[in-house]
Amino acid sequence: MGWFSKEKETTRSIEHPRSLQKGDMIQMLDSFSLPPELKGEALTVVAVNSYQYDDGDSYELTLKGSMSDPVFLTVEEEDGTTWLNFSLKIQRSDVDKLFTLDQFAMIFDSDDLVTIERTGDIDGLERWVSTRYTQTEQPYVGYYYENQDFRGQKISRYDEDDNGEQFETLALADPDEDYYINIEIWDGGETDVSLTTCRPLSDITEMYPGKDDS
Repeated sequence: MGWFSKEKETTRSIEHPRSLQKGDMIQMLDSFSLPPELKGEALTVVAVNSYQYDDGDSYELTLKGSMSDPVFLTVEEEDGTTWLNFSLKIQRSDVDKLFTLDQFAMIFDSDDLVTIERTGDIDGLERWVSTRYTQTEQPYVGYYYENQDFRGQKISRYDEDDNGEQFETLALADPDEDYYINIEIWDGGETDVSLTTCRPLSDITEMYPGKDDS
């Protein structure tokens, strides 16, 4: 019995964004409260990256939609609530227009936790940026694993096969902790600056498994 019957096809269902894998898609809410890179967009997970810190590991999804720049997503659980932290990398010239480089330099030059004010605007970034940010803590070290998904595994920074890249990181938050500036400083001094907006889980209206999943 069943020797010649067709095997029943099964499709992976995605119940929560923390289960998203490379190739999966999410449909975003069509809301004016969202940045243009997210508003009504169908975003594809093109990579899963892992981070290691002294206090634990985390992962990041690289998302691509109709816009040219990728968006990065981390999923955070806080007091039983899921938050979607969407980030967009910006250029040095954008930093200067939004905050001025002189003001931004205080973050690196001061031994105290710094507060900075937005001094300008950039079309298209209105939903990514707040007006005032305060540094949350002093810089600390992390390890980055590009295109490596270590969820459910233990990362060893001493394992040559893991190829982790060391960096120094710090963050600034607006008073309501709805917006962040994340800074990553790499070997050789290259610095990545990202604007982060924290959004509710309900901003994702649908999640679809990748086409090659069955």
